[in-house]
Amino acid sequence: FLGDKYEDYLLYEYREDEHSGKLFLKVITLFEYYPGTTEKKIRIDFRYTKQGDYSSLLYQGESYDGTYEEIRTDYPPISEEELEKLWVDYPKFGEYDQLIRLDRIPQLARERILEYTDKEFPAFREHLQRDIDCYQQPTE
Repeated sequence: FLGDKYEDYLLYEYREDEHSGKLFLKVITLFEYYPGTTEKKIRIDFRYTKQGDYSSLLYQGESYDGTYEEIRTDYPPISEEELEKLWVDYPKFGEYDQLIRLDRIPQLARERILEYTDKEFPAFREHLQRDIDCYQQPTE
């Protein structure tokens, strides 16, 4: 997702599972910027394993000159229900919205992402909510 000046706010990183033929959402990266600028303040990687393990890795400081700090936090495993949402079928060509649905993000990461984006990028929630509504409509 991009801001007004085309800076990254949120990236999803999927990995292919050779056995199931599905994609697994391994990392969600949130970039936070100093207000009103395109200068990154911190980067947080929310990392998941196929077994449900969950951790975050926060980077703060200047990455280009190596003076940044890494803070890793391990959390209890996510629920089976949340783990299931990290798996997705390969999308059909042009149908990629299912990959970036807000309800696919486990709760702890989602709360942190929305806390930041609601202040700095309010259109983010509207965009993803439209996608959620679209997927939750009953199919006939």
